[in-house]
Amino acid sequence: MTHTVRTTIRPDQELEVDDSEYAQLKADGLLVDEPAPELPAPAAPEKKNPSAAKSS
Repeated sequence: MTHTVRTTIRPDQELEVDDSEYAQLKADGLLVDEPAPELPAPAAPEKKNPSAAKSS
């Protein structure tokens, strides 16, 4: 089985490694923990404050 990983040495490149290489990289702490970057999530709409809309 192969794993697609990113290492701390070259986090911008994805590598395909087999189980034994994956286990060794993980044991050595050389894998990037966060998932590969994806498209940014859409921004949450701003909530309007009804009391601020009222003016005297």
